[in-house]
Amino acid sequence: MEREYLDPVDLMLEGRLKEAEKEYLQLYLDALQGGDHFIGVDLVTQLHFCIARQEGQPPEDVTSRVREAVLRALDSGRLSVDRRIVEDDLAAARSGVLEGKKRAERSVERVDEEKERGRQETVEVYGPD
Repeated sequence: MEREYLDPVDLMLEGRLKEAEKEYLQLYLDALQGGDHFIGVDLVTQLHFCIARQEGQPPEDVTSRVREAVLRALDSGRLSVDRRIVEDDLAAARSGVLEGKKRAERSVERVDEEKERGRQETVEVYGPD
């Protein structure tokens, strides 16, 4: 019988963060066991955001907690898997989180630049106060 999954995103939106963490971990373990190595990075990346929200920290600051949760789940699941795959997934997820942070910072900078440019144009059109 196949396991029925709860949607971890829905759980996060409902504030059920520990349950969402468990679902992400179970989905990840099942993907590893099933040989689906393409979704693993996405699941571990989302796990960063789930744990970050639980701890009230930015996602880039919870990498060690994510690593602990994944390795603990692997050990408790008695899953035989090449740990290099897991390490690759963890590294790629961290890189994705950091890249997302950089993109967000660049977007904020661009918005700030546009606002400043708009203020300067307003002063030029209407003159100083």
